[in-house]
Amino acid sequence: MIEKNKHVDDLDEDQRKWHQKDVNIVTRQRKYLMPVFNRHGVGVFSFLVDNVSFVEPSLMVSVRKKDVRLATYQEEEDRKKTQTKWVTLINLFFLFFASYLIYSYSTSVVMAVSLMLVNIFGAYLLALGIYKSFVWTKNTLN
Repeated sequence: MIEKNKHVDDLDEDQRKWHQKDVNIVTRQRKYLMPVFNRHGVGVFSFLVDNVSFVEPSLMVSVRKKDVRLATYQEEEDRKKTQTKWVTLINLFFLFFASYLIYSYSTSVVMAVSLMLVNIFGAYLLALGIYKSFVWTKNTLN
């Protein structure tokens, strides 16, 4: 790679794209959560793989300690997007369900409005709790 990078400024646009593709194939970064280091500690490993056969190499990582497992690292932004999506969907389900019940059984407008305000916050908290418990269960069983 050092030899290829010496003359990268002399390459035209297409050759630079192919060169960058070669660099991207050779260098990969994976992040793993390593609870064995410290509680919720993170270890980041970068591997440089020499590939002369142009076949994408595979790298196998294993842990020999009994109660330790590797989990791929998820960026905080991606985790927040996933959480927002699922909490919103669960929240909508509870909002519609409770709204129908409020519509059917409320005796006055003041009661309906106050119950809808409670419904908005309650449905969100319930949806967030369900999502968090699902994630906790999934992590525990994994």
